[in-house]
Amino acid sequence: MIRQLILTLNCFGAVSFLHAQSITIKPYLQNASPNDIYVRWETDEGTESTVEWGLTTDLGSQTSGVSFSANGGNEQIHEVHLEDLQRFTQYYYRVITGTAVSETYTFKTPPFASDEESFRVVAMSDMQRDGAFPDKFREVVEDGVMDYLEESVGGEITDNLALIMIPGDLVVDGNNFG
Repeated sequence: MIRQLILTLNCFGAVSFLHAQSITIKPYLQNASPNDIYVRWETDEGTESTVEWGLTTDLGSQTSGVSFSANGGNEQIHEVHLEDLQRFTQYYYRVITGTAVSETYTFKTPPFASDEESFRVVAMSDMQRDGAFPDKFREVVEDGVMDYLEESVGGEITDNLALIMIPGDLVVDGNNFG
């Protein structure tokens, strides 16, 4: 991974280099309900955990959360709890940690059970990286799940897939999430 360095001049005229934070694991969503959701991501350093979000790409709302050390190093796992959301509604969001800002993503909150809306679920397991087949996970998702949904129902993924469950082994090896 290429790391960005920022050159600064301190008050004594000495040049120093600062490392700009990088998002090492893109934002992912957990524990979605009709009215709230958790956004998580990982950075190589930095503790700021902010999500900008809203009903349009202009976003408009901002929520802060927590971070904690990953694997005992500088890496940080960030978590922000978005609350007071409307059910069955599409939202846009991006995450911020220091100088690291993600692209803008979308999610759709689920309906209440009483809404009796149908939805699609994908479940896959044991997706850790296999040295003999390093692109298998990407192939399953992009060439399998995504292609199937596009061919069978069309439209936006957020309109046609409510949940992806990965019950385990989405790592390279133990604490190596790579």
